[in-house]
Amino acid sequence: MQMVRHLDADISKQLHDAARQKPFTISPLQGPFEVRGQRLYLRHNQEYWLRVTSLESTLSDLLLTFEEKPPRFLNLLEATFSVERVTSNPRDHGWAFRSTYDEVQAPLWKKESPAKINIMFASPTAFRSQGQTVLLPLPRLVFSSLWERWQRYAPYQLDPWLLPQLIGEVDIARYKLRTQMMDFRSYRQLGFVGECEFGVRKGLCEEALGALQVLADFSVFAGVGYKTTMGLGQTRRLF
Repeated sequence: MQMVRHLDADISKQLHDAARQKPFTISPLQGPFEVRGQRLYLRHNQEYWLRVTSLESTLSDLLLTFEEKPPRFLNLLEATFSVERVTSNPRDHGWAFRSTYDEVQAPLWKKESPAKINIMFASPTAFRSQGQTVLLPLPRLVFSSLWERWQRYAPYQLDPWLLPQLIGEVDIARYKLRTQMMDFRSYRQLGFVGECEFGVRKGLCEEALGALQVLADFSVFAGVGYKTTMGLGQTRRLF
């Protein structure tokens, strides 16, 4: 978040001083790497990209200034990159998105909701639960994680009684997952990547079905699990 610190030191300080749940996520750097031993090397004259999401309006407004006037260079991972483009338009990039809380919460008022939801876990994802690391997309962990972020940052709160419904009436239907290591230099973190389809039991009420849709759509901005500000837990709903 060096660029944020450069534009607004107060916002940068607030982000770093915030409680455990922070209003942004950052993806791993994406692009071609060359493996030499236990190190990854970048290639000259290749395109790389990363993704930053925001859950809070002040930070979102600040990030949008980079879209209007991108910096010429970005220092990252001891390398200097020339910045070709900054975008939040999905027509420009498959992982670019821009929305409002009003738009994301629209499924709350839909009368019909699908009985299954498929979520892609694009970067290694993991949870901390009862002092242990969990490497499976257990519904109670996935949707509790999204619920906490929504309740903390959205201007419209979901009714608290819906959460027990969500974690009690949603199951894993099928999945295609594998474990993948994330290297942070000083340590390595194992997570899971792939797709998971969640099935809804008949006992889930209409209000909880709507909330489930909202949280699934919200995942592309909020991320799932822990260390989402360090590249873990990049997710998106497929259907």
